[in-house]
Amino acid sequence: MVVQNNLFAQNINVESEYLFTVGEQTEFGEPGYLYMPQSVATDSEGRIFVSDHRGRTIHMYTPEGDYLKSFGGPGRGPGEFNRITEIAIDENDNLLVLDRFQFKVTRFNISKDIVEEHFYEDMPEMTTMTLAPLSGDRFASVYVGMEVPDSTESNLNAVRVYQFGENEAKTTHFEIFKHQFDNQIPIEKNMARGIGHKLAPVGGDVLVAGHMVYAGKLFFIDVKSDQVTEAVNPGLKPPYYIEYNIDSISEIPDVAGRISSSGRAGSFRYQVINYSHLIDSSDRRIFHFFRENEERGGTKRDVMEMYDRNGTFLGQTTISDHFDYGQEVRVYYSHIDKTGRLFIRRYFDDRDADVRVYKIRWSDIE
Repeated sequence: MVVQNNLFAQNINVESEYLFTVGEQTEFGEPGYLYMPQSVATDSEGRIFVSDHRGRTIHMYTPEGDYLKSFGGPGRGPGEFNRITEIAIDENDNLLVLDRFQFKVTRFNISKDIVEEHFYEDMPEMTTMTLAPLSGDRFASVYVGMEVPDSTESNLNAVRVYQFGENEAKTTHFEIFKHQFDNQIPIEKNMARGIGHKLAPVGGDVLVAGHMVYAGKLFFIDVKSDQVTEAVNPGLKPPYYIEYNIDSISEIPDVAGRISSSGRAGSFRYQVINYSHLIDSSDRRIFHFFRENEERGGTKRDVMEMYDRNGTFLGQTTISDHFDYGQEVRVYYSHIDKTGRLFIRRYFDDRDADVRVYKIRWSDIE
């Protein structure tokens, strides 16, 4: 069943306060120094976990951002990684790490210093980039596979639920993940072109799903009942992307890098107008951050949306108004925890990246 929420878009009053930079007391070359931060997560005690792409490690910090210890490293053994794709914290404060190049999820029991691994034996391709913990020692992934002519495979292009250490427990097919190869199909419906799915836990058996090409909708999925709630931002209208003829792309230098990094498919390239950054849950709210780009180059603004746990759209705010970083800094929204701490990755041309932490306060909406 699909339930649509057609509310009027409203602005949310938001205040922000800079708290600290993660690991700011750590010097270059010391344990815990962040060279290329990627994913961010927090546990029930407020401790901070940041994966570092360059070192293939995950660093743990105090709630105040001071370095504690590290997990992982390059390799193929237990607790070692080829490509850290995503990290998450489950309901028992275990650290989960997805390595899509090794088809595995590693679980670190931090209190007992135990490392366990779950291998995706049912996934023949490196196409999962999502990891969402569920209750009862389970987790979910989105898998998108190549459709082979005359194949009888029925488990492609689905949300898959696993019991850690066991085989696939449940596969649910949703039209939003249908794989298409026809270039005439709109990109926002062609959810599997590239690997751009977003997946986050809401609580219990419920997940929220989306895609990097944000078309003004998120999908709240109950993996037990298969009910899907279509959550709609009524203020977002087409176009969601712009197609360019590949022969003329060099004539638009201000846009070329932006659209080539957003994707290439068949005989055309496209510029994403609404680019999804983050879906996360905090207390009783679901937050979605996306970047609204100018047509043919430039960033217009960054938007934070808020939904309740039933998928009802509550409102939005221009979150980029709170962070004046300038054009030379590339900004990515990485995580918002249950206390309203927002973690922002910043990338620079002349120095290593960092992770800044802000306290976000908003007027409650009933």
